[in-house]
Amino acid sequence: MPKYFKRLLMFSLCFGAIPVIVLGVFSYHRAASTIQEKVEESSRQLLYQNQLTVERVLEEADYSTIQWMNSRPMMYAMDKPLSPKDFLQYRELSNGLQTLEPNGIEVANTTLVNLQQDWLVSKNGLEVLSQLPTHAFYQGLARQSQTSTWVSHGSGMFTNEEPYISLVKKWPILDDSMEPLGLVIVTFKKDSLEPLIPEDTSVNQMLILNDEAEVVSGNYPAQFQPNELKERLSRHVRENETQAGHFLTTIQQESWMVMYRVSSYNGWLYVSLASMDTLHADSRAIGWFTFVSCIVIFIATSVLAVHGSRRMYRPIRRLHQRSGLHEKRKDEFGSIEERLNTLVRSETRLGNQLREQLGQMREWFMLRLLSGQMTTKEAERKFAYYSLPTSWSTLYVLAIQMDVKPSSPYTLQDQDLFVFGIQNIIQDLQMNQASFPPVMKNAVIYLLVSHDKDEKESIAAFAERIKQAVQEYLHMEISIGMSRSFIELKGIHKACEESREALVSRIQLGHGVVLSIADVKPDSLEKFYPEESIQEVVAAVKSMRREEISEQLHQFVHELKQKNASFYENQLTMVRLFLKAICLAQEQGIGSSTFLRERDVFGELLALPSLDAYEEWLRDTVLYPLAAEFEKQQPSERADITKQMLQMIEEKADTDLTLEYCASTLHFHATYLSRVFKKDMGMSFSEYLMKHRLTLAKAWLRDSNLKVADIAEQLRYSSSASFIRYFRKMEGMTPGKYRQAHQFEQRDMKM
Repeated sequence: MPKYFKRLLMFSLCFGAIPVIVLGVFSYHRAASTIQEKVEESSRQLLYQNQLTVERVLEEADYSTIQWMNSRPMMYAMDKPLSPKDFLQYRELSNGLQTLEPNGIEVANTTLVNLQQDWLVSKNGLEVLSQLPTHAFYQGLARQSQTSTWVSHGSGMFTNEEPYISLVKKWPILDDSMEPLGLVIVTFKKDSLEPLIPEDTSVNQMLILNDEAEVVSGNYPAQFQPNELKERLSRHVRENETQAGHFLTTIQQESWMVMYRVSSYNGWLYVSLASMDTLHADSRAIGWFTFVSCIVIFIATSVLAVHGSRRMYRPIRRLHQRSGLHEKRKDEFGSIEERLNTLVRSETRLGNQLREQLGQMREWFMLRLLSGQMTTKEAERKFAYYSLPTSWSTLYVLAIQMDVKPSSPYTLQDQDLFVFGIQNIIQDLQMNQASFPPVMKNAVIYLLVSHDKDEKESIAAFAERIKQAVQEYLHMEISIGMSRSFIELKGIHKACEESREALVSRIQLGHGVVLSIADVKPDSLEKFYPEESIQEVVAAVKSMRREEISEQLHQFVHELKQKNASFYENQLTMVRLFLKAICLAQEQGIGSSTFLRERDVFGELLALPSLDAYEEWLRDTVLYPLAAEFEKQQPSERADITKQMLQMIEEKADTDLTLEYCASTLHFHATYLSRVFKKDMGMSFSEYLMKHRLTLAKAWLRDSNLKVADIAEQLRYSSSASFIRYFRKMEGMTPGKYRQAHQFEQRDMKM
């Protein structure tokens, strides 16, 4: 057997056997302790429940007796002698004694004893106390210190031979300083308490003992010696001085758990006896079951260990066989390690060869990066590998090209030498310890420059130094184009195009110039093109509603006026809007000649003198005819649906209009209407409804004196505050400021 396979198999067996053994031992002990805890808790709860049940009945009898003792017939009878002549009074007392029987327990006898007047009333009738054989017994009860007590007495007191328990209460009740004048005794058979106690089980047996540890209810187990248990129980109660407890004891070589509760009502002991041998028998059954289960699990684990070890060893065996080393003094991993060391040495040699070619690889990497052929994540991973800068504040791309003149000693065939010279010059002038290598692409040298400060002048000065150094050392004029600054690598391709565009623009300035894209293509041209407003104008054209086209175009022109741009910039923006409309027509398959009718549109457009003229010309010449062509081209059903929905929005914008209401009115499914509307209008139904309500709100703010709260209520906003928040979010100002601004504008126009 191979060495490593033997080790793997032994480890798998140990790994499977040890947890099974530990789990089995732990499970057995845990199950045994859990059974004992559950039995203890069950016995404790059952014992407490039995005590509550029995004492409830006893306290009910005690309370009924006290009530009857305070009754008027009782108090009246105790002050006078009774004779057979007093039949009515005797019957009243007899009837009162019969009412002392509590629910759930049978009363054997109720007795009223008058010690002072020497008479006794019980179920046997009216008797003379001094003539009864139990006269001494009643005298003994009267001499007890407690005014109310429970006593148990044996057979012979009454006509039968059964033992009894009795509630004895002295009269008067509240006077402990004088000798009692009488007694009230309620007597029960001892076995009458047994229905209140659950039957004994194989685990628990219940007993009730009085304050002298005599059995009141229940029976000792057959193997018990009552006196022995009495002594141990009494000693434990005295030593612990607690109302409840438990202890373990051994009787007749059998272990028992004794639980007890001492009654605060009459001092009785409620005892539960549980045989520990029975509990241990259940634990042993669980132990055998756990042992068999562990054996089965161990066998299954062993089978899986053998099978798994073979599966795990299989690739190691193949790898060992392919390594070509089979020395018996080594195990499989020793041979594999030797083979891997050989491979590592080979890799080291290859790495040295690759590092020799690192310069060419860096140039190839930079060429791919500048050409946009590499993702940002891929580039960031390789920066450290190629020893390139990994952190910067800003980045620029410089495009460098030779200005070849007839008098120059260099030609285009000298580009390789030129790149080499430029690279050496840049290394001497570099601003950072690590720099990006220059690369050649289409007869232009591109250089990525990182800088710690976002200042155009420092990069421009660096480019100027490159140009001067090249002229000084190489006696050659070069032109340099600079891109805008950027931070993230995803903008490198755009920056490369910008530097190339700036370099091409040097044709107008001559040779040997350093030109930035910001000088050729200022940022302001981008800033004065409100893209969002353009999209709203396009959406209005798609809606084919002239009022909305006029409104959105007017808003677009108004935004341009607020920019305070030059006329050239505004003219360029309006031309771009015109081209956007032409592109929109072509996307829908509409030729420009269809609605422009072979007019010299660019000549007319560039001849317009003001923005208001541009607005009127675009509206009447381009946008309205284009909207009409859209209306002709729409499919009949979908156009009709969208038109009806737009009409409903126009008519019911000031109601609780919903897409579901439109679907119910037009007899279409709401999902279908939503899809058709969004396809035709370029936005969802709810977005269009909100924009239309916003348009109505702006019109009312400009042309009416309605309060903001009234406008919000008519347009079904939940509150004026929500309307103000939405208006400020969309327009950048509150409704009140919007109304003031347009009032000032209208006043200026009138003036």
